[in-house]
Amino acid sequence: MATNGTLRRTTAIALAMLTAPLAGCGRPATVTANASDPTPPSAMWVQADVPGRPLVNVSLGGGPVAGVLAASEQATVTASADDPDGGVRALRLLIRIRRPRPGGAVLSSFQLASSTVSSASPGQPAPASARVTTTVSAATLAGGGWDGGVEIMAEAENFAGQVSRSPVLSLCIERTTLRVHVVPLSDDDGGHAPQVTRTQFADALQRANRVFCGTGIQFRFDSITGWAPRSSSGMNRDQTIKADGDALANSMPNRVVLLLRWGSDLANITGNGNAYPVPGIAPAPRNVTDVDQRYVALPSLYPTTGLGYLTLQNGAFLAHELGHYLGLYHTFPGWDGLNPVFGTTPANANQADQRVVTYVRANGGTTDALDGDGMADTPPDPGVALFSAHGANPCTPRITASALVGGTRSTFTFLPDVANAMSYYNLCDTTADPRPRDFSPAQVARMHLTLSQAPRNGLLTP
Repeated sequence: MATNGTLRRTTAIALAMLTAPLAGCGRPATVTANASDPTPPSAMWVQADVPGRPLVNVSLGGGPVAGVLAASEQATVTASADDPDGGVRALRLLIRIRRPRPGGAVLSSFQLASSTVSSASPGQPAPASARVTTTVSAATLAGGGWDGGVEIMAEAENFAGQVSRSPVLSLCIERTTLRVHVVPLSDDDGGHAPQVTRTQFADALQRANRVFCGTGIQFRFDSITGWAPRSSSGMNRDQTIKADGDALANSMPNRVVLLLRWGSDLANITGNGNAYPVPGIAPAPRNVTDVDQRYVALPSLYPTTGLGYLTLQNGAFLAHELGHYLGLYHTFPGWDGLNPVFGTTPANANQADQRVVTYVRANGGTTDALDGDGMADTPPDPGVALFSAHGANPCTPRITASALVGGTRSTFTFLPDVANAMSYYNLCDTTADPRPRDFSPAQVARMHLTLSQAPRNGLLTP
């Protein structure tokens, strides 16, 4: 149990814990501990206070939030919970470090950073509220480097064992700030209008920033100056979007231009997005043709429930397209998940295996043929189609393809990194706030290389 004034260090982060029963606003400091209380602790929140920056908050019923720390900064993180009808038995503050990780590495789990536990027994006076405060230092978090981040979550338990958990609050080491210019498109007559507000888009970008936590890169959106609706049927319907979008992006080289459009199917809004690395900054992978596109195209729909469209994969979809814009290719070969390995969706496992083995044999004869981005720390990735054809679960990321080619049987086993942001796999975390995807160290280095060279180096100008 933490007590007032106690100091300790946990997971290389400087921690200062303060816990005490809370009272105020007419609430009692203590209540009778109730072992039959059916409702979990309420009014739970987590707050990060970085001097000189706006407060960052998450609370029950809200979404995840990302804040930033410069290399010399630290944050005071406070968690609070109330249970006025049965008492708070325990309040725990959990922390998980975010850093770029090599492909296939085991994901870190949340670790207990600090906690307070009441010694009361049922029927005795117990705290109606509890609070825990922790100091997070960017210097210790980054381990001497620039890139890093931390995810913070609190959980509170009452005397009946009912538990409340907060959304995740992310704090990211920020050395590069990229400002976005968002253009929600509609037709010339106002039809096929965007189905997203600036506030909703800010939430979608928050989720993407969580994926970028640990890369040193964060995206900033000014909901007033960075939100510029435009009526253009040609752009909104994906007809003139390439020429007009490139021209717009060329006119503001210090902004990431995001175009939110309806799409070519006038009956149904698109769920598709697209962006491409700058040609020539790094060698293009095998069987990939580069595209010179200066903007990022996104859907213009924010879901009313669940995760989809702009919040698809809990921000990983938006982060994926921003990754392309900053120089990253897919972890599998090609642009669409089928070409050039499969061509079309394979009808069964045997057909899928045949196409994979034929492709591998024609492109060097090793699994490296399916190393879609050419980076050493992202393992070869056969893509979702092979798993689907086998009825296999990608969350157990091991699959084998075996087939005869030219009278010789070849067998290849793949262990793709299904949690990489540049893959096409669904999230394996099925909780309400699934864990974001990751970028590998080589991918992070590629994004910073892209930002150091024209034309993307203009983004570093305020």
